[in-house]
Amino acid sequence: MVAYGATTDPNEKRKFSNGPMTGWVTGEYVETERKDGKNHLSLTFEITEGEHKGRKVFQNLSLWYENSDTDKQKKVREFADDDLKAIMRCVGIMDLRDTDDICGTKLMVKLVMSKQKPDSDFEPRPEIKDYRRKPRDDEAIGGDDKFPDGF
Repeated sequence: MVAYGATTDPNEKRKFSNGPMTGWVTGEYVETERKDGKNHLSLTFEITEGEHKGRKVFQNLSLWYENSDTDKQKKVREFADDDLKAIMRCVGIMDLRDTDDICGTKLMVKLVMSKQKPDSDFEPRPEIKDYRRKPRDDEAIGGDDKFPDGF
């Protein structure tokens, strides 16, 4: 449980959300956590449908990011807040008081594989890049539901 106050407008459009529906999966957030001394909210998303059912994708939102460059600090926090508000809209929560409230509610996320940096030992991994509400069973979603290569 992480206490966090946020509100959103259900008609608000996400500034950086567009493009074809490729790599979309359905699932739910199963855990939210802010560890002592950390400046981010850790989220665990579990895929609940399809061939990758049960796989987990981990995500950090830097809601409390600190930097001596106040412009950078503001941009990073706004980006994280935009992500949290997009999740809220997708799961129908307009006034969030506790991040655990988003757990257990179905939504769709768009997965892409991270880019591997030349001098990094870390393998590319799936990252969440966009959010959509889960369509009703009788509602077409359109686009391509394939997974990104390497997932």
